[in-house]
Amino acid sequence: MTTTIQNPVLANLLRARQEPLPAKIAEFTRPVEEVIKNQDAAEQALESALWAAWGDVVLVASETRHEEQGHLVDFVKQVSMREGPQQINGASAQLWGQPVEWKRLSMLGPTLRAFWNMNPDTQEDALKWKNLNAFVARLTALSSTPGDAFDFSLYGIWALRSALESRFSPNQSLFVQTAGLWMLYASDVLEERSRQGQMFEGKSAKQGDAKELDSKEWRGLCWDRWEFWVKRFKDLEEWSEGSVRELVKKAASKMEAERQN
Repeated sequence: MTTTIQNPVLANLLRARQEPLPAKIAEFTRPVEEVIKNQDAAEQALESALWAAWGDVVLVASETRHEEQGHLVDFVKQVSMREGPQQINGASAQLWGQPVEWKRLSMLGPTLRAFWNMNPDTQEDALKWKNLNAFVARLTALSSTPGDAFDFSLYGIWALRSALESRFSPNQSLFVQTAGLWMLYASDVLEERSRQGQMFEGKSAKQGDAKELDSKEWRGLCWDRWEFWVKRFKDLEEWSEGSVRELVKKAASKMEAERQN
């Protein structure tokens, strides 16, 4: 997965908060729709076009402060409301056995998954990591039903597991901040799915390796897990300092409010 901008025109449009959405969407969709119109184009060409388009969106999001990502979230929302894309004969193109449709945000999930392998070793990478998590949390806040195009709650579980359910890591402060951002932006969805008991296949959403969780068999979001997170955030207020403590405090307060609703 490339970590460099593929379409500078699109990237500059996305960075410009005041730029009209239609111009951004046209530049984003054009390369993909041009490939789809060619019915003889190889599936690899379509995959590459979608990787490049979504990759640029994700890269711009990672360099944008989380408080200033509203225009990017609106952009993705508007893309999801777009019809098509369709081949000349009116049919949907297929990729990985699934129809390519803007309403499905086709290939956004795999693109995000590729970025999740980044190792935030530097201060710059750590900031990008927080921004990226906040962006995905903000998208998840738009999810109306489990498994829909905006449901990235599994990524939230991974963030909260690293911060709250695992043994101490050298990146613990970063993980805590990331978890706090998930709660600031997507706590309502995560709390609702915890009440519903949203499960995931296999062990992708299993509990962390903290000794106190050895007896748990979590496979997704559940109320027991939510209560554990609430408690851990309250505990973290005791040792956190400065801006980290403020973020933890906000996250804990929002979770407690959701819990009492």
